[in-house]
Amino acid sequence: FDAERADTLLGAALKIARTLGDRVLIAQLQRDQIHIHLFRGQVKQAIEVGEESLAAATEIGSQEQLMYTSNDIVCAYREAGLFEKGRDAAIRATALAEDIDNKPIAANSRSTRATLEFTVGDYDTALRLYGEAGGIAEGIANYWGRSMNMGGSAWPKFERGDFGQAIQAGEESLRLAEAVGFLMPAAIHQPDLAWCYRAAGADEEAERHLEAARALVESRFPYLRAWTLGHLSRAATARGALDLAGRYLERAQEGLAAKGEFFAFQHAHVGLAAVELKLGRRDYEGAVAEARARGDEQRALMRPYVADFEYLEGEAHRLRSELDAATQALSRAQATASALGGRRILWQILASLASVEDARGHAVSAARTREEARSIAAGIEDSLRPVGLAERFRAQAAVRELMGAEGRPV
Repeated sequence: FDAERADTLLGAALKIARTLGDRVLIAQLQRDQIHIHLFRGQVKQAIEVGEESLAAATEIGSQEQLMYTSNDIVCAYREAGLFEKGRDAAIRATALAEDIDNKPIAANSRSTRATLEFTVGDYDTALRLYGEAGGIAEGIANYWGRSMNMGGSAWPKFERGDFGQAIQAGEESLRLAEAVGFLMPAAIHQPDLAWCYRAAGADEEAERHLEAARALVESRFPYLRAWTLGHLSRAATARGALDLAGRYLERAQEGLAAKGEFFAFQHAHVGLAAVELKLGRRDYEGAVAEARARGDEQRALMRPYVADFEYLEGEAHRLRSELDAATQALSRAQATASALGGRRILWQILASLASVEDARGHAVSAARTREEARSIAAGIEDSLRPVGLAERFRAQAAVRELMGAEGRPV
């Protein structure tokens, strides 16, 4: 896809439309420019053309064009962190679609808003909207919509600790997309599906999906490569291949510089890769600085992964025996994750806090905190039974250490 050429052609067409005074065509072309600008990392310009399209559609009284542009500008507002504007535009697009009886946009506007709601950490609303959008898409035999909504639903399911459901949703998303030859769902959702598997202790499945995602984005979706490369770096660090992790991270940083669409997601995984690599290299001071800097940036972009950066900062302090600083960072991480219902990371935060409390001689509070972590980990383990991965989750060193003789029988 040649975004620069597409932008040039649209610009030429828009010049002709302005010469003709064709307000309908102007509104349509400006709406088409929204995703071209986002593709090129031009968020401000995407908003500007989108709002001009809305103004033109309002002037000519086209409810249909208002619907289409309102739906697409949500993505630009999301990328800019203008979440209230994005939510309002999505709600308007849905209402117009239902008035006009346009089922594809009735589905797509819900899906677009669902991604925005996930970005701000409202997992319940995101899941509801993905479900509604998926139901409409199924009713009109829209495999694209079904695939994207199923894949999107995996994000909040994973964050809430429903690992098994997240894996099922991710696999179904890929199956639906493959059935009709859609590639985009795999480019977006396959690297995160690999993360789900890795978190469940299923490293072989994770590697298979990451390699498939890498081949796809490098050949067809290079503007999304930072997402997959970030995951590849994180996976390499986790298995101790630090030089390889560093090479993946360097390439991911290059990809991140383009600031294309879904930048917040890509920024999160590249940032986490950078912090985890410093921890792997025992550069704890560097890890603290990296976690703070990247975490501050991520806080302005999206909420789901902020607790990860706070957790890694706390881990770095803990490994340096800086117990007061560790407690402060981990307590922030606990509050952040708890506020969102983020059980994926919360059990690890609590386990680390318990270790800090042990080191400070606070046996009672350590036991209480560790028991809370065990309860969450047990819930994750249960969620993995339907996909046959409960034992592999339990076999991970961190889970074995947490559960031990006082948890469920190993």
